[in-house]
Amino acid sequence: MPIVSVSERRSSGHGKPNISLNRIDPERHRQNSIALLPASPPLTSRPRQAFTPHLMRRRHDLTITALVFALLLFPTFSARAQTGQVEELDKIVAVIEQQPILRSDLEIEARIALLQRGGLAAAEATELGHEVLARTLDHVINQRLVEREADRLQVFGLELEARRAAYAAFIKKLGGEAAFRAFLARHEIGPSRVAAILERELRVSQFIANKVGLGARTTEADAQAYFDANPERFHGSDFAQVRAAITSMLTRDRVKALTQQFLEGLRANAKVRVLPPFAPDRR
Repeated sequence: MPIVSVSERRSSGHGKPNISLNRIDPERHRQNSIALLPASPPLTSRPRQAFTPHLMRRRHDLTITALVFALLLFPTFSARAQTGQVEELDKIVAVIEQQPILRSDLEIEARIALLQRGGLAAAEATELGHEVLARTLDHVINQRLVEREADRLQVFGLELEARRAAYAAFIKKLGGEAAFRAFLARHEIGPSRVAAILERELRVSQFIANKVGLGARTTEADAQAYFDANPERFHGSDFAQVRAAITSMLTRDRVKALTQQFLEGLRANAKVRVLPPFAPDRR
């Protein structure tokens, strides 16, 4: 798979960007990759501003983060191999504030997301279906917009231990170090590329959890009100028997709604251009 660099410039007269791809020597690119260290993942620590602990109780924080992570990372889609279609791999599929997303990047993001979800066979399909790639592109755009917002606010707070844990969990899902090395070789990527994607996923989830966490909190009064308003749903059960289930459901629904609202706000204030074959049909 060719390795490319991307440049974008304004053309005269029309104000539309001209985007070009430039080949990079693959051997030089490989020499610059970070070697995989089995006992110590290729993650480096840099000074970061930790999240302040008083934003929310730790248990609630972990619950909201887990919900956000699931909502962002695990959209409901299936991967189906497509045959009889030949596409140029390294074409630009979207541009976010003049930063391009390449088709090859999208392929890797989709495979990692599927592996995170436990779909080993689907992730290793020869070709990924259009639906999988379209949903992945939407996910990646959201992730990069949230990451830009976190950078703008200078909020980081992802500990090295958490990043290493995510990296180790990914290797375990693949089946161990040998399977991980085979995955890297098969898709011609370095371990640092995988680590960066996993780190971004965690960072974005934590950032959103802190943005929506307080608003998504469900009190006992909220649960009681829902119970009183929907008695037919509980078939004569006491409130004490269903309180935990109601609280979990209401919290999940609020996290989903607030997360969607936050993402829509970011998109409304950003320059995002999705290109064929993933551009929405405006007919």
